[in-house]
Amino acid sequence: MNLIVCSGTRIKEGWVSHDVQGDVDIKCDFWDLPEHVKPESCDKIEFTHALEHFAMGDTLAVLHQLKTMLKEGGEIYIEVPNFYWHAEQIIQNPKNRQIVEYAFGGQLDKYDFHYNGFTPEILAEDLREVGFTVMSLQPNSSIECTARK
Repeated sequence: MNLIVCSGTRIKEGWVSHDVQGDVDIKCDFWDLPEHVKPESCDKIEFTHALEHFAMGDTLAVLHQLKTMLKEGGEIYIEVPNFYWHAEQIIQNPKNRQIVEYAFGGQLDKYDFHYNGFTPEILAEDLREVGFTVMSLQPNSSIECTARK
């Protein structure tokens, strides 16, 4: 199975979608996913612009839960805002409210807040700490990362 966790409106043919709200295949809180997804049942997981919505103290637990759903050798794609990029942008233009908004989330509803920030180094370190092997990491305005279990 290929799974998009915290998919929002991102739906892909042939993939199972999860979110806490919306028209998705699995609708539940992230922490309840193990009730719907068996351990080691996923070949691939996409987790795009979601990790920053969890508290800093939950980062490793979130990554660990995702890892348990992956088959051995399975891959996860994670994309998060690049806090380093945000810092550079706000230093260049301290009046850029859009950059500040990107850093703290759109705040359109109770789920759209950012509680955490990542640099490429922090994301890679967290992934390695829970046992992932980082395959690729591209730091742009967002950090795009592929890792393997």
